[in-house]
Order: sequence, then C-alpha cells, then structure tokens
Amino acid sequence: MHGPFDIVIDDGSHVFEHQIASFDTLFPRMSPTAVYIVEDTHTSYLPDFEGGIRKPDTFIEYGKHVLDQVNAPFFADPNSRAEWLAEHLYSVSFYDSMVVFEKRPKAAPFVLAIGAEGHRQVPVFQDLAFFRRKRSLL
Repeated sequence: MHGPFDIVIDDGSHVFEHQIASFDTLFPRMSPTAVYIVEDTHTSYLPDFEGGIRKPDTFIEYGKHVLDQVNAPFFADPNSRAEWLAEHLYSVSFYDSMVVFEKRPKAAPFVLAIGAEGHRQVPVFQDLAFFRRKRSLL
C-alpha cells in the first residue's frame, strides 16, 4: 500500500459497495490534509445500478451518514469509527454527480460569548466527554 495520499478520485466501478469499501479503506490512510472525491454518484438514483431516491444502500445515502459525522461532537454515537471521522472529517460537499470529502485537522468546538464585557472564548467544549455529559449525550 502506498500513501499517504493527498487526493483520491474514485471513478471506478460505480457499484455502491465498491465505492463505500474504497472510501472506508483509503480515507483513513490519506494525509492529514486531503481531499477524497467520488465521481458519478448520480448512479445512486438510477434503477440500472439498483439505485433510487433515498434508497438506503446507495453511496449518496452513505455520504449523508458520513456528513453527520462533521457535527458528531454535538450528538451521541457509540460507533468508534464515527468518533474517528468526527475528529478527522472537516467537510462533505455534494455536487452534481460528485461527493467531496475534505480531511483536515479540526479545532475543538467552542462558544464565543458576546456581551457587555466584549468578546471572549468560553472553553466549555474543550473536554468532549464533559460536553456530552452536560448535554446528557453519554
């Protein structure tokens, strides 16, 4: 296996299981700042490819699930893989026939308090476990 990769463009078989397996295998092995692109995702909607609108096993639906992990610090998810994605996945963008995943280091979430004393950063999210306990997410 080579790597780490900075850019991966998946323009392969267009079989959903293959697209998902490729992402699951390659994305964790990419460099800390990388872009992963899956092309021809319109096949997720085509009956010829066993696709359909909101059909659960398509790559588009998988991409929507992965998108949730961008905001995973704010909800409970016992899945360790989701936890890993939450720490490494910076963004997911959907385009016509393409999904783009951006990997880069993420800062811990924080609250910016604005009031009579001016702007100040409130470090309530520095400890993710504390945040989840406070929000009853653990």
